Amino acid sequence: KDSSGEICDRYAESDSRIRVFHKPNGGVSSARNLGLDNAKGEWIAFCDSDDYVTDKYLEDLYNEAMTTGADLVGQDFVFVKESGVVIPKWYNPIVCTYNLTKSDKIISEQKLLSRGYSFCKMFSHSIIRENEIRYPENMRFGEDLCFVLQYLTHAPLVSCSDIANYIYIDHPNSAIHKKHSFINEYKGWRNIVNAMQGCIKTHSFTQECIKYSMNNILMYLHRAITVIRSRDELNAITDEDWILFDEYFQPVSRKTAIDLWMLRHFNKVPFVILPYLRFCVFIRRNLLKYKYKGDMFID
Repeated sequence: KDSSGEICDRYAESDSRIRVFHKPNGGVSSARNLGLDNAKGEWIAFCDSDDYVTDKYLEDLYNEAMTTGADLVGQDFVFVKESGVVIPKWYNPIVCTYNLTKSDKIISEQKLLSRGYSFCKMFSHSIIRENEIRYPENMRFGEDLCFVLQYLTHAPLVSCSDIANYIYIDHPNSAIHKKHSFINEYKGWRNIVNAMQGCIKTHSFTQECIKYSMNNILMYLHRAITVIRSRDELNAITDEDWILFDEYFQPVSRKTAIDLWMLRHFNKVPFVILPYLRFCVFIRRNLLKYKYKGDMFID
């Protein structure tokens, strides 16, 4: 609608390194997979459509890969509101190179399961191609983390730095702030847990790392559970999922603590748990409209 396609075509006419592909809108995963299918270079990097980068974004990623010999390079980013105000970081970037066959510290030190996005990273094209790694197109969120976990299964050496050439714009209506239908949320959980378990198995993570990892990704299952609207949706959650939930999920607030108690005691009693879940979703959504910031209600 903003003629961006025509602008891209003009760039391609003036620079032979630029190739443009036009396709029907099929979501971010579909677009990225089209890029992967047509890529010719040795390295793959991404930029989301509503963000921007400095002119050293690709150069610094590439130089770090050449210096460290890493299979995956991850850098930092600047987090800003639409108004341009910088949002303070909730983590401290750690400069380090990790060999995943010998250490699983990258998961906790780099907050990888919360920072498993595709941007400000550079991936080896040969690893992606040889192992047929793709973005799952049946997911509405979390597809980045799923892709990164699949990639890490085949990429033992990872380099992380505090260079920040990527500017991420926080939009109130972006996918990260939305909840979807149960089926979409649940598909996301199943894809992520399968990718995580493959990564754990390949690199023989410690029990401490497994516990930390499973607790973090179980927030995706928790998201799915809290939007359940019917008995059939409740019954779609497998016994394996409930076992993982009971074993590894650790509350991070009063809200999740209450949810955990309710789900453990009433997950097989639809006439109790369904009204509770509907009430929780209704209350949280309405309180969010008034920008209530209590940890009882914020996901």
